Amino acid sequence: MDAQARTQRREHWRGVVDEWRRSGLAKAAFCRERGLVVWQFHYWCGRQAGNGDDQRNVFARVQAAGGSGVRLRLGGLEVEVEPGFDDGTLKRLLRVLGTAC
Repeated sequence: MDAQARTQRREHWRGVVDEWRRSGLAKAAFCRERGLVVWQFHYWCGRQAGNGDDQRNVFARVQAAGGSGVRLRLGGLEVEVEPGFDDGTLKRLLRVLGTAC
């Protein structure tokens, strides 16, 4: 891929990420509405933040709390919700993740 094509791709995704920010939607809902691949969208959010466009560090205190029913794996970003999950925990987790990009 040549430099011009890379620049065009970067600009395209910058516009998509900006559109998501203005939409007020969660990332998953935004991707679903537009037929985007979630992992690819997360990648470009990270690329945009990594290029200094919008650098934000988000730290969340994580404590092992038996029975919350919510599991998060950061390698590949996966959220698992089990039956009987605590909705307050999930809401807090999604709020923190929403500010990461």
